[in-house]
Amino acid sequence: MSTLGDPQLYLIIPVFNRLQSLQLLKQSLEVQSDLDFSVLVVDDGSEPPITLTGDRLSVLRVNKGGPASARNRGVKALPTCASERLLVFIDSDCALPVDYVRDVKKLFSDLNIQFGGGPDRAPLQSSNFQKAVDFSMTSFLTTGGLRGGPYRIARFFPRGGNFVIRERLFLELGGFDESLRFGEDIEFGYRAVAKGVNPEFFQELFVFHQRRERLDLFLRQISAAGASKIAIARKTNGKHSWLHLMLLLLMVALAALLVLQPLICLLILIFYGVLVGILAGARYGSWWVALMAPAVACLQHLFFGLGIMTGLFGRAQVAKGSGERQW
Repeated sequence: MSTLGDPQLYLIIPVFNRLQSLQLLKQSLEVQSDLDFSVLVVDDGSEPPITLTGDRLSVLRVNKGGPASARNRGVKALPTCASERLLVFIDSDCALPVDYVRDVKKLFSDLNIQFGGGPDRAPLQSSNFQKAVDFSMTSFLTTGGLRGGPYRIARFFPRGGNFVIRERLFLELGGFDESLRFGEDIEFGYRAVAKGVNPEFFQELFVFHQRRERLDLFLRQISAAGASKIAIARKTNGKHSWLHLMLLLLMVALAALLVLQPLICLLILIFYGVLVGILAGARYGSWWVALMAPAVACLQHLFFGLGIMTGLFGRAQVAKGSGERQW
Protein backbone atom coordinates (compact mmCIF):
# COMPACT_ATOMS: atom_id res chain seq x y z
CA MET A 1 0.00 0.00 0.00
CA SER A 2 1.44 3.35 -1.05
CA THR A 3 1.13 6.13 1.46
CA LEU A 4 2.08 9.75 1.86
CA GLY A 5 1.65 12.49 4.43
CA ASP A 6 -1.73 14.08 5.07
CA PRO A 7 -2.92 15.62 1.78
CA GLN A 8 -4.42 19.09 1.73
CA LEU A 9 -8.17 18.89 2.19
CA TYR A 10 -10.89 21.28 1.05
CA LEU A 11 -14.54 20.89 2.01
CA ILE A 12 -16.87 22.41 -0.59
CA ILE A 13 -20.43 23.09 0.56
CA PRO A 14 -23.01 24.34 -1.97
CA VAL A 15 -26.05 26.01 -0.40
CA PHE A 16 -29.23 27.77 -1.42
CA ASN A 17 -31.38 29.39 1.30
CA ARG A 18 -30.54 26.91 4.04
CA LEU A 19 -28.72 28.99 6.63
CA GLN A 20 -30.06 27.20 9.73
CA SER A 21 -28.86 23.79 8.54
CA LEU A 22 -25.58 25.32 7.44
CA GLN A 23 -25.01 26.65 10.95
CA LEU A 24 -25.32 23.11 12.32
CA LEU A 25 -22.80 21.88 9.77
CA LYS A 26 -20.44 24.71 10.73
CA GLN A 27 -20.69 23.72 14.40
CA SER A 28 -19.74 20.15 13.55
CA LEU A 29 -16.72 21.42 11.62
CA GLU A 30 -15.52 23.51 14.55
CA VAL A 31 -15.22 20.47 16.82
CA GLN A 32 -13.40 18.14 14.42
CA SER A 33 -10.57 16.17 16.01
CA ASP A 34 -8.38 17.19 13.05
CA LEU A 35 -8.68 20.89 12.24
CA ASP A 36 -6.19 20.93 9.37
CA PHE A 37 -8.62 21.65 6.52
CA SER A 38 -10.27 24.55 4.69
CA VAL A 39 -13.93 25.17 3.92
CA LEU A 40 -15.50 26.93 0.95
CA VAL A 41 -19.24 27.62 1.13
CA VAL A 42 -20.69 28.30 -2.32
CA ASP A 43 -23.81 30.46 -1.98
CA ASP A 44 -25.87 29.73 -5.07
CA GLY A 45 -27.92 32.93 -5.10
CA SER A 46 -29.50 32.72 -1.62
CA GLU A 47 -31.75 35.57 -0.51
CA PRO A 48 -30.64 37.06 1.74
CA PRO A 49 -27.02 36.20 0.91
CA ILE A 50 -25.28 33.68 3.15
CA THR A 51 -22.93 35.35 5.62
CA LEU A 52 -20.66 33.12 7.67
CA THR A 53 -17.35 33.74 9.34
CA GLY A 54 -14.89 31.40 10.96
CA ASP A 55 -11.41 30.00 10.93
CA ARG A 56 -10.50 28.25 7.66
CA LEU A 57 -13.91 29.25 6.17
CA SER A 58 -14.74 31.45 3.21
CA VAL A 59 -17.94 32.12 1.24
CA LEU A 60 -18.22 32.41 -2.53
CA ARG A 61 -21.43 33.90 -3.90
CA VAL A 62 -22.49 32.87 -7.41
CA ASN A 63 -25.56 33.27 -9.59
CA LYS A 64 -28.11 30.51 -9.13
CA GLY A 65 -27.22 27.53 -11.29
CA GLY A 66 -28.00 24.46 -9.17
CA PRO A 67 -25.86 22.13 -7.03
CA ALA A 68 -23.67 20.82 -9.87
CA SER A 69 -22.77 24.30 -11.05
CA ALA A 70 -22.13 25.50 -7.49
CA ARG A 71 -19.75 22.61 -6.78
CA ASN A 72 -17.87 23.12 -10.05
CA ARG A 73 -17.50 26.84 -9.48
CA GLY A 74 -16.28 26.17 -5.98
CA VAL A 75 -13.49 23.96 -7.29
CA LYS A 76 -12.52 26.56 -9.90
CA ALA A 77 -12.30 29.20 -7.19
CA LEU A 78 -9.82 27.27 -5.03
CA PRO A 79 -6.27 28.65 -4.81
CA THR A 80 -3.75 26.89 -7.01
CA CYS A 81 -1.85 24.10 -5.33
CA ALA A 82 1.13 22.13 -6.56
CA SER A 83 0.72 19.29 -4.07
CA GLU A 84 -1.88 16.56 -3.71
CA ARG A 85 -5.31 17.85 -2.66
CA LEU A 86 -8.53 16.14 -1.64
CA LEU A 87 -11.94 17.59 -2.41
CA VAL A 88 -14.76 16.73 -0.02
CA PHE A 89 -18.27 17.69 -1.14
CA ILE A 90 -20.78 17.99 1.69
CA ASP A 91 -24.44 19.02 1.47
CA SER A 92 -25.60 21.97 3.53
CA ASP A 93 -28.15 19.86 5.43
CA CYS A 94 -25.50 17.45 6.71
CA ALA A 95 -23.38 17.42 9.87
CA LEU A 96 -20.12 15.57 10.42
CA PRO A 97 -19.04 13.16 13.17
CA VAL A 98 -16.15 14.50 15.21
CA ASP A 99 -13.55 12.27 13.50
CA TYR A 100 -14.78 12.70 9.92
CA VAL A 101 -11.83 14.75 8.63
CA ARG A 102 -9.36 12.51 10.41
CA ASP A 103 -10.95 9.42 8.86
CA VAL A 104 -10.92 10.92 5.35
CA LYS A 105 -7.21 11.62 5.59
CA LYS A 106 -6.49 8.19 6.99
CA LEU A 107 -8.44 6.37 4.28
CA PHE A 108 -7.06 8.46 1.41
CA SER A 109 -3.47 8.19 2.59
CA ASP A 110 -3.59 5.10 0.36
CA LEU A 111 -2.65 6.43 -3.08
CA ASN A 112 -4.61 3.66 -4.76
CA ILE A 113 -7.86 5.20 -3.52
CA GLN A 114 -9.00 7.96 -5.86
CA PHE A 115 -12.68 8.45 -5.20
CA GLY A 116 -15.17 7.29 -2.60
CA GLY A 117 -17.68 8.05 0.10
CA GLY A 118 -19.84 6.53 2.76
CA PRO A 119 -23.40 6.25 4.03
CA ASP A 120 -25.64 8.89 5.53
CA ARG A 121 -27.91 8.55 8.53
CA ALA A 122 -30.47 10.63 10.40
CA PRO A 123 -29.24 12.70 13.38
CA LEU A 124 -30.33 11.43 16.79
CA GLN A 125 -32.53 14.49 17.34
CA SER A 126 -34.60 13.78 14.20
CA SER A 127 -38.38 13.62 14.45
CA ASN A 128 -40.18 10.27 14.17
CA PHE A 129 -41.25 11.17 10.64
CA GLN A 130 -37.65 11.97 9.65
CA LYS A 131 -36.55 8.63 11.09
CA ALA A 132 -39.21 6.87 9.03
CA VAL A 133 -37.90 8.69 5.95
CA ASP A 134 -34.35 7.75 6.89
CA PHE A 135 -35.26 4.07 7.09
CA SER A 136 -37.11 4.21 3.79
CA MET A 137 -34.14 5.82 2.04
CA THR A 138 -31.39 3.63 3.50
CA SER A 139 -32.76 0.17 4.26
CA PHE A 140 -31.85 -2.77 2.05
CA LEU A 141 -35.53 -3.68 2.07
CA THR A 142 -36.56 -0.37 0.50
CA THR A 143 -33.63 0.83 -1.63
CA GLY A 144 -31.46 -2.25 -1.95
CA GLY A 145 -28.66 -0.73 0.11
CA LEU A 146 -27.66 1.57 -2.75
CA ARG A 147 -27.13 4.59 -0.49
CA GLY A 148 -24.52 2.69 1.47
CA GLY A 149 -24.86 -0.48 3.45
CA PRO A 150 -23.07 -3.76 4.06
CA TYR A 151 -25.23 -5.43 1.40
CA ARG A 152 -26.15 -3.87 -1.95
CA ILE A 153 -27.89 -5.07 -5.08
CA ALA A 154 -25.71 -2.90 -7.33
CA ARG A 155 -22.54 -0.79 -7.31
CA PHE A 156 -22.26 1.97 -4.73
CA PHE A 157 -21.84 5.53 -5.98
CA PRO A 158 -21.03 8.33 -3.54
CA ARG A 159 -23.78 10.89 -3.08
CA GLY A 160 -23.07 14.60 -3.23
CA GLY A 161 -23.50 14.94 0.52
CA ASN A 162 -20.57 12.65 1.30
CA PHE A 163 -18.29 12.64 -1.72
CA VAL A 164 -14.48 12.52 -1.54
CA ILE A 165 -12.22 12.67 -4.60
CA ARG A 166 -8.71 13.65 -5.54
CA GLU A 167 -8.73 17.03 -7.26
CA ARG A 168 -6.70 15.76 -10.20
CA LEU A 169 -9.27 13.08 -11.02
CA PHE A 170 -12.18 15.48 -10.58
CA LEU A 171 -10.66 17.87 -13.13
CA GLU A 172 -9.76 15.05 -15.52
CA LEU A 173 -13.40 13.92 -15.57
CA GLY A 174 -14.66 17.45 -16.18
CA GLY A 175 -16.53 17.98 -12.93
CA PHE A 176 -20.26 17.53 -12.44
CA ASP A 177 -22.69 17.69 -15.35
CA GLU A 178 -24.39 21.06 -14.94
CA SER A 179 -27.29 20.12 -17.23
CA LEU A 180 -28.56 17.82 -14.46
CA ARG A 181 -30.48 19.30 -11.54
CA PHE A 182 -30.64 15.95 -9.73
CA GLY A 183 -28.45 12.86 -9.98
CA GLU A 184 -25.30 14.69 -11.05
CA ASP A 185 -23.32 12.74 -8.45
CA ILE A 186 -24.50 9.39 -9.82
CA GLU A 187 -23.78 10.44 -13.41
CA PHE A 188 -20.28 11.50 -12.36
CA GLY A 189 -19.76 8.04 -10.85
CA TYR A 190 -20.73 6.40 -14.14
CA ARG A 191 -18.13 8.48 -15.98
CA ALA A 192 -15.50 7.55 -13.42
CA VAL A 193 -16.22 3.85 -13.87
CA ALA A 194 -16.10 4.27 -17.65
CA LYS A 195 -12.56 5.65 -17.18
CA GLY A 196 -11.58 2.65 -15.08
CA VAL A 197 -11.89 4.28 -11.64
CA ASN A 198 -14.15 2.40 -9.24
CA PRO A 199 -15.62 4.37 -6.34
CA GLU A 200 -14.79 3.04 -2.89
CA PHE A 201 -17.33 2.53 -0.13
CA PHE A 202 -16.30 3.19 3.47
CA GLN A 203 -18.87 2.10 6.03
CA GLU A 204 -17.18 4.13 8.78
CA LEU A 205 -17.15 7.37 6.77
CA PHE A 206 -20.73 8.43 7.47
CA VAL A 207 -22.43 11.80 7.76
CA PHE A 208 -25.57 12.88 9.58
CA HIS A 209 -28.17 13.93 7.03
CA GLN A 210 -31.28 15.90 7.96
CA ARG A 211 -34.22 14.32 6.18
CA ARG A 212 -37.19 16.25 4.79
CA GLU A 213 -39.47 17.48 7.56
CA ARG A 214 -42.73 17.30 5.62
CA LEU A 215 -44.29 14.59 3.50
CA ASP A 216 -44.88 16.85 0.49
CA LEU A 217 -41.21 17.91 0.42
CA PHE A 218 -40.09 14.28 0.69
CA LEU A 219 -42.36 13.13 -2.14
CA ARG A 220 -41.22 16.01 -4.35
CA GLN A 221 -37.60 14.99 -3.71
CA ILE A 222 -38.32 11.33 -4.53
CA SER A 223 -40.24 12.17 -7.70
CA ALA A 224 -37.39 14.38 -8.92
CA ALA A 225 -34.91 11.61 -8.14
CA GLY A 226 -36.94 9.17 -10.22
CA ALA A 227 -37.10 11.57 -13.17
CA SER A 228 -33.34 12.13 -12.95
CA LYS A 229 -32.69 8.44 -13.58
CA ILE A 230 -34.18 8.79 -17.06
CA ALA A 231 -32.06 11.86 -17.79
CA ILE A 232 -28.97 9.91 -16.71
CA ALA A 233 -30.01 6.86 -18.74
CA ARG A 234 -30.29 9.04 -21.85
CA LYS A 235 -26.81 10.43 -21.26
CA THR A 236 -25.34 6.93 -20.85
CA ASN A 237 -27.37 5.32 -23.66
CA GLY A 238 -29.28 3.24 -21.15
CA LYS A 239 -26.23 1.35 -19.89
CA HIS A 240 -27.16 1.76 -16.24
CA SER A 241 -30.97 1.78 -16.36
CA TRP A 242 -31.75 -1.91 -15.78
CA LEU A 243 -32.39 -1.50 -12.06
CA HIS A 244 -34.88 1.32 -12.45
CA LEU A 245 -36.57 -0.43 -15.36
CA MET A 246 -37.06 -3.44 -13.09
CA LEU A 247 -38.67 -1.19 -10.45
CA LEU A 248 -41.02 0.29 -13.03
CA LEU A 249 -41.98 -3.17 -14.29
CA LEU A 250 -42.60 -4.28 -10.71
CA MET A 251 -44.97 -1.36 -10.18
CA VAL A 252 -46.82 -2.20 -13.38
CA ALA A 253 -47.05 -5.84 -12.30
CA LEU A 254 -48.45 -4.83 -8.89
CA ALA A 255 -50.99 -2.54 -10.54
CA ALA A 256 -52.08 -5.39 -12.81
CA LEU A 257 -52.27 -7.75 -9.84
CA LEU A 258 -54.39 -5.21 -7.95
CA VAL A 259 -56.91 -5.29 -10.78
CA LEU A 260 -56.83 -9.04 -11.46
CA GLN A 261 -56.19 -10.43 -7.97
CA PRO A 262 -56.81 -7.65 -5.45
CA LEU A 263 -56.72 -9.96 -2.42
CA ILE A 264 -53.31 -11.39 -3.32
CA CYS A 265 -51.97 -7.89 -3.99
CA LEU A 266 -53.30 -6.69 -0.64
CA LEU A 267 -51.68 -9.62 1.19
CA ILE A 268 -48.32 -8.87 -0.46
CA LEU A 269 -48.52 -5.22 0.56
CA ILE A 270 -49.53 -6.12 4.12
CA PHE A 271 -46.63 -8.57 4.45
CA TYR A 272 -44.18 -6.00 3.07
CA GLY A 273 -45.55 -3.26 5.32
CA VAL A 274 -45.36 -5.40 8.45
CA LEU A 275 -41.77 -6.36 7.67
CA VAL A 276 -40.79 -2.73 7.07
CA GLY A 277 -42.52 -1.67 10.28
CA ILE A 278 -40.79 -4.31 12.40
CA LEU A 279 -37.34 -3.49 11.06
CA ALA A 280 -37.83 0.27 11.29
CA GLY A 281 -39.18 0.05 14.82
CA ALA A 282 -36.27 -2.14 15.87
CA ARG A 283 -33.69 0.22 14.34
CA TYR A 284 -34.99 3.35 16.10
CA GLY A 285 -36.70 1.82 19.13
CA SER A 286 -39.97 3.59 18.40
CA TRP A 287 -43.50 2.36 17.81
CA TRP A 288 -44.30 5.63 16.02
CA VAL A 289 -41.53 5.03 13.52
CA ALA A 290 -42.73 1.44 13.11
CA LEU A 291 -46.22 2.69 12.28
CA MET A 292 -45.11 5.44 9.87
CA ALA A 293 -42.34 3.62 8.00
CA PRO A 294 -44.57 1.26 5.92
CA ALA A 295 -46.63 4.14 4.55
CA VAL A 296 -43.52 6.23 3.87
CA ALA A 297 -41.83 3.31 2.08
CA CYS A 298 -44.83 2.58 -0.13
CA LEU A 299 -45.22 6.25 -1.04
CA GLN A 300 -41.51 6.41 -1.81
CA HIS A 301 -41.81 3.52 -4.28
CA LEU A 302 -44.94 5.03 -5.82
CA PHE A 303 -43.53 8.51 -6.34
CA PHE A 304 -40.15 7.25 -7.50
CA GLY A 305 -41.95 5.21 -10.14
CA LEU A 306 -44.12 8.19 -11.08
CA GLY A 307 -40.94 10.23 -11.39
CA ILE A 308 -39.49 7.65 -13.76
CA MET A 309 -42.63 7.83 -15.88
CA THR A 310 -42.47 11.63 -15.83
CA GLY A 311 -38.89 11.36 -17.08
CA LEU A 312 -39.96 8.96 -19.81
CA PHE A 313 -43.00 10.81 -21.07
CA GLY A 314 -42.62 14.32 -19.75
CA ARG A 315 -40.04 16.82 -18.64
CA ALA A 316 -37.30 14.95 -16.83
CA GLN A 317 -35.05 17.71 -15.52
CA VAL A 318 -34.82 21.37 -14.75
CA ALA A 319 -31.15 22.19 -14.55
CA LYS A 320 -31.31 25.90 -13.81
CA GLY A 321 -33.64 27.65 -11.42
CA SER A 322 -35.52 24.58 -10.26
CA GLY A 323 -38.04 26.58 -8.27
CA GLU A 324 -37.00 24.99 -4.98
CA ARG A 325 -37.01 27.27 -1.97
CA GLN A 326 -33.84 25.70 -0.62
CA TRP A 327 -31.35 22.86 -1.06
